Amino acid sequence: MEYFDLIVDGPFQNVQQMVHNYFQYNGFTIQWRNPYYGIAERGSKGLNVVGGAFAQYYKIDFQILMLPDQTICIRLFKANTGGWGGVAGVYMVDKQFQEIIDGLSYYFSTETSY
Repeated sequence: MEYFDLIVDGPFQNVQQMVHNYFQYNGFTIQWRNPYYGIAERGSKGLNVVGGAFAQYYKIDFQILMLPDQTICIRLFKANTGGWGGVAGVYMVDKQFQEIIDGLSYYFSTETSY
């Protein structure tokens, strides 16, 4: 499973809320399994099977971890491959994962009040 770590500084609850807001703003449904682990999904798994690359389903698992130096690691896991959509589906899922990485990184780099 492919993953990406983003290291940020700030209060845990604020970082947690910002991650939630970022995914929600980008059309994802968020399910928190506990305060440190969640799942963000967008699209329909069923439609993805039927429609292939034209009906994309994206799933990103994420963890928010407090590191020993008191910084916070936001770990994003690409939780689906896009394989049902063939080569185009895989490409679209890879592209979406990179866009989430870039967007979340930018969001935290420009936000001054967390």
